[in-house]
Amino acid sequence: MTVLVQKAAELRPACPRPITPNWTLNVANSSPRLREILLLCVTTWLVFFVIVVPLKGFLPAVDSFGDNPGYISAADAIQHWDFRNADTKHFWGLPYITAALSTVLPISTRTALLLICWSGNLATVALAYWLWGPWIAGFFAVLNFTWLQFSFLGGAEPLFMALLLGSFVCSRHERWLPSALLASLATTVRPLGFFVLLGIGVALLWRREWSRAILATAIGLGVGAAYVLPFTLHFGNAFLNVQRYQKSDWSGGRLLDWPFHAIFLGITAAVPWTNLVLSFVWIAFVFAAGILVLRLRVYRAWWRETPVETVFAAAYFVFLYTYNSPEWVRTTFPRFAIPLLPFVLLAFERWIPKDRRVLWLVGAGSSILAAASAIGIRNLYAMLEKSLQ
Repeated sequence: MTVLVQKAAELRPACPRPITPNWTLNVANSSPRLREILLLCVTTWLVFFVIVVPLKGFLPAVDSFGDNPGYISAADAIQHWDFRNADTKHFWGLPYITAALSTVLPISTRTALLLICWSGNLATVALAYWLWGPWIAGFFAVLNFTWLQFSFLGGAEPLFMALLLGSFVCSRHERWLPSALLASLATTVRPLGFFVLLGIGVALLWRREWSRAILATAIGLGVGAAYVLPFTLHFGNAFLNVQRYQKSDWSGGRLLDWPFHAIFLGITAAVPWTNLVLSFVWIAFVFAAGILVLRLRVYRAWWRETPVETVFAAAYFVFLYTYNSPEWVRTTFPRFAIPLLPFVLLAFERWIPKDRRVLWLVGAGSSILAAASAIGIRNLYAMLEKSLQ
């Protein structure tokens, strides 16, 4: 017995860990529920609103933000079926839904656009919660302040992400035709939704489900034909959107280039140093996730478990670093990276701080940065300086 006691004393840690009360562990480290994450989304919106409204005004910020003028003009043209002043560069999936909602309620197209973006934000976060769990959904909701800007002020990303993740949910349940329909609708919002259709096709062909593959292809072609029909009838060009991008954004008219070539060409653009630093932080962050996925065996099961998501993520990753737009690919990289962010967080999941306090702090910081960026850092400094005088 004496020998056993001595052995136990030798194995006992010299300095045992302090005991933390259970309630502290539960509050800090327990996984947040969906309602808490949605509350976090609403809180970030309130923080953003409180900063933007006094300094710039909310509606002026909406009217001047991003591609909103183009989307609103296209929605007005669709609503009145008068395309003389319509913006024809940006894809019209969002304007179509905006015009429909504005007609049904009825409300202004600007208000309809905002409702779609706000609800798209919450729907995307809820779908991410069901797909990948609370921590991925929580940090996706708040980590990228560009996502917050497009969610609060308007843009195509919230609707695109909601349709995209909805398609992923359907594919997880092997409901291939609804998945193809949602992916096709997502493609009319942002054309890179095509990569989801590609993933559905690859998954069905791999499983040798020929009839479903044909039906999914028919759905994609049908939605595409319905989308280009107004362009064909009123402009005489079914691919007018693509040609506008080709002329204005793609260097030499080519969609793709060598990896990183357009990114480094874009360094010469006259942008604030803060934008340069932010862009390259995101470029390195996303690229490191891709390298991590290739090196660690644990991620090789993704293909077998979620083939549609794997094909989408791989194709989107390659596109992101080969997109031939020196003017935009670097300066707006955080925006382009939004659809890939859940997969980036999955790659770094073991290092994500599983602490709800950290999640809320990141949410507060991101909403403040989003508001400051929407106003303009220099404009914000000048406004604050003027208000203190």
